[in-house]
Amino acid sequence: MNKYNSEFSYKNIFYHPSIWEKENQIPDPNFYPIVQNLDEEIVSFAYYLNPCCLYLFPALKDNSNFIIEFLESVAPALQPKLFPYSNEHKWINNEDYFLPNYEKFLQEKKLLKEQYLKAIKKKGQRN
Repeated sequence: MNKYNSEFSYKNIFYHPSIWEKENQIPDPNFYPIVQNLDEEIVSFAYYLNPCCLYLFPALKDNSNFIIEFLESVAPALQPKLFPYSNEHKWINNEDYFLPNYEKFLQEKKLLKEQYLKAIKKKGQRN
């Protein structure tokens, strides 16, 4: 999203807010910077307040490409429940990216599920 920096028009910058956790001040986990300028100042962010979310973007003369890219690439990662059909991050289900022994785990899981269903069916026939 930073590739749009030269096209942004903004007069405000934002700092990551902090909250108190016990005795320490920590960055607010509900605040997510989306775009930073060349000085690494925040010019766009998302702030989550369950169940709502506030998105703040700087002005663009033509924001159509920015909005499309945001909705296709960034928003599904931030709020996957709102974008259940997004394919952007589905690569993790691809066998090429499985962790070692994960395929074996899936096969064992399938076998156990089949055995379980057979046992339930058999139990139901006896009653």
